[in-house]
Amino acid sequence: MRRAWFRFLAAALCVAIPAASAAAADGATKNKPKKPSWPKFSAVSEVVQRQLQSDRNYRSGDLISRGELEPIFKELAELGWKPADRAEIEKQLLAKSDFLVRELRTNNGRAFMRQVARYPDGYGRLDHLADLSDGKLIIRRLINGPDGYKLLEYLTTAPGGRKMGAMLSQAPHGKNFNRSTGRIYTAEQLLERLKSSHAEAEKARAAKKAAKRGNP
Repeated sequence: MRRAWFRFLAAALCVAIPAASAAAADGATKNKPKKPSWPKFSAVSEVVQRQLQSDRNYRSGDLISRGELEPIFKELAELGWKPADRAEIEKQLLAKSDFLVRELRTNNGRAFMRQVARYPDGYGRLDHLADLSDGKLIIRRLINGPDGYKLLEYLTTAPGGRKMGAMLSQAPHGKNFNRSTGRIYTAEQLLERLKSSHAEAEKARAAKKAAKRGNP
């Protein structure tokens, strides 16, 4: 009887062990994380907006800094896209420690910033102004004084504003005052830059796929 029992147990184990191993292997295959797929640009835009809006003080049109990029790029990587020109994009934003970023994130600075944001290249002119010898002092006075934003309104919209900008271009550190700085100041500008990068990456992916089809 005992021998019969051992034979039965041995036979059961011979069946059970391979079955369990197969099930485990099948489960491991099912649980294996999928490789992230290529995100559409609408998904990229959603990531940018969601990450920026996670800051309760953020409003559309506010000045953004390099400090906000890390969580954005991290999530984009999780979606399957790591911009090849990430370093170049980062250089286009002001650092979180930059004078302009720090000043515009004070209570008075935010109110001033949201007035300046209404004018074309308002942040660019403000950035140029900060480079002047007394620029930082002037900006602090504009932020904390009444109607300080009106100087930026004049510089960016009035015919006399360009003339003043031309004069300021002659001041120390004021070169090309009326020209764009080439920097990224807002979410809208960041999305434009990312859209361009994403389009180039899509072209590269398409070319790679075509090359694979041509060389089986």
